[in-house]
Amino acid sequence: FICLNCLPGDPPCAGQDLRPAAVAAAAVDLLLAQIRHNERGPPANPTNTALSARWVEGPTLRGRVS
Repeated sequence: FICLNCLPGDPPCAGQDLRPAAVAAAAVDLLLAQIRHNERGPPANPTNTALSARWVEGPTLRGRVS
């Protein structure tokens, strides 16, 4: 069993840490760049920003089968 979004404080489980603090920091950086350039509304040339998830080992994985 794996969890698609492991959160601090959840029971120990293997899965992905989507790094919400890093996502929030990237969103703030994008917003500040828009403010600095005096841009309003949706951007003329939208972009995608992707951050890699971090794998979290946990007790919900079975051992490897030989």
